[in-house]
Amino acid sequence: MTPSGHLHLSQTTLRLSEPLTATVMIEGNAPVSVTPPSPLLIGSSAQSWQIVPAGPPKVTVLLDSVERWTQTYRLEPFVAGPAVPVEFAPFVVNGMPVELPSESVQIHTTLGDGVPTLRDFAGPEPLPDAIHPDASLQGPLLAAGLGVLILAAAVWHRLRQPQVKPVLLPTLDERLLAVERMTEPRQFVEELAALLREGSESRTTAEIAVADPARAAILTRCDAVIFAAEPLTAEQRSAMLAETRALLVSGQLGPVP
Repeated sequence: MTPSGHLHLSQTTLRLSEPLTATVMIEGNAPVSVTPPSPLLIGSSAQSWQIVPAGPPKVTVLLDSVERWTQTYRLEPFVAGPAVPVEFAPFVVNGMPVELPSESVQIHTTLGDGVPTLRDFAGPEPLPDAIHPDASLQGPLLAAGLGVLILAAAVWHRLRQPQVKPVLLPTLDERLLAVERMTEPRQFVEELAALLREGSESRTTAEIAVADPARAAILTRCDAVIFAAEPLTAEQRSAMLAETRALLVSGQLGPVP
């Protein structure tokens, strides 16, 4: 059989804000093969409608050798008028072009006669009277205003306070580096001993030796330089500094009970 096409519109009168459903039905010998055109609409229809497929096409077997191809499209109007055309470009069916009949739709922007409008259900509302302050609200309003003023004053006072910068204590490496840079032997051992005695300033070297022999050994060398004026070589300085660093880094130092 020669392929044939049919076009069915869901309605022929609609508002500019409403969509339209167009159903294209094409019949041909099985197996029917349909290639839709691109673009789908031609002429002024292409400028009057936005069209998209509403789902996939369907194929229905009518007879042993005939099938029907059905595709639904959703159209949204761009313009209003008494006869807006809906005209599809030819479809290719089993290698043959098939033209669909052209239809037209009446599109309007207002409701038709006999259709009630929103104004028919409720007339225009009168403008409200001038709003006068309610005496019952004056108290809460004054309290709220006073609270805002108090909050603003507190913020202003805080902003005027001098910003105290936090005091950053030197790190362990910085303190050891400061001791290492001391060239005078007595000053070097005094600062080194101060690091070793932190938390145990009231204990003598002998008392510290009971609980912490390693710390006491370094303090004994410091005491010899401080009280006996013994000389201190560069190698001894390096060794004492390295041993102190090892004790501090290991976390073994602490207050002597």
